[in-house]
Amino acid sequence: MHVLYCCNDDYCPYTGISIVSLFENNKSLSELVVYIAGLNISAENRLKLGRVANKYGREINIIDAEQIEEQLITNKVSDYRGNKITFYRLFLDQLIPEKVERLLYIDGDTIIVSSLEELETFCFEQNKACAMIRERVFKGYNRIIGIKESDNYYNAGVTLFDMVNWRSLKCSSRLLDGVREGRANYHLADQDLLCSVINENIQTLPVRFNVHSLWLSIGIENLYWYFDVDERNLYSIDDIYEALENPAILHCSVGNTGAPWQKGNKNPFKKEWEKYKNISPWKDIKNVKVKRKMSRKIRWIMYLLLPRILYLKIFKYHNVKHLKRRYGN
Repeated sequence: MHVLYCCNDDYCPYTGISIVSLFENNKSLSELVVYIAGLNISAENRLKLGRVANKYGREINIIDAEQIEEQLITNKVSDYRGNKITFYRLFLDQLIPEKVERLLYIDGDTIIVSSLEELETFCFEQNKACAMIRERVFKGYNRIIGIKESDNYYNAGVTLFDMVNWRSLKCSSRLLDGVREGRANYHLADQDLLCSVINENIQTLPVRFNVHSLWLSIGIENLYWYFDVDERNLYSIDDIYEALENPAILHCSVGNTGAPWQKGNKNPFKKEWEKYKNISPWKDIKNVKVKRKMSRKIRWIMYLLLPRILYLKIFKYHNVKHLKRRYGN
């Protein structure tokens, strides 16, 4: 199995902890090669990544992404959360050796808690270049990014690529065209770009391969209402509960609760994250203090103090209103 992460030096410890969990729970895989498309990775973090690779007898390749960063700047791609790193995966053709036929991309804010062997035999349809789990933003958001309301919307935090189909369908060049058309400047950046440009070439992954902490902070019983969905464009509630009972990848998204490495966080997967942090070379890093804008501080206080359903109603109303105002109905 070949796996890709993307990060800068600040995010490298969290990516490294995710890699530790990947190696720890996939010892049975005969081959497991990790690529990190990195920017300004320090000598200290490179040394620690090398220690992780040696401990598990695996291979970690750090790819200097400076050239891709320059391409993004040339194409006037806006930063997403302070940098352009999330867009690196769009340039897979430049990052990964041509011999690689299947690639798993994983966000750094994840913990792998069981074997990923099933993904080695995942069956791609003829016209599918990648596979992700389905999710939703809110009713009407599909139209904002230029796809039909009936089309699936996907979460790109864990993406399995069929690199043969990806290349034959010219996905990287199509996505670059989408960047030039301004499709990378929507609310969820590269995820919106993928969903709007190559939607017909995306297949659905089982939900256990990208289980979100956000769902728990919202409450499973509230998901359909909160995201304006049903099981046709998300998953059945039974499927989600089953994934929570038997997850493969936990996605520690910041959401309402904060990330597991932030001071005062309430992330539902905090215990699992700390388990792998404590067996990693980054076990001594301190939790970071979050600098929140006033609106974020108010939101955090509301999350802590208000009844959950009242908080969700207020936040959903504010979020939908903000996005419609920014991008149009």
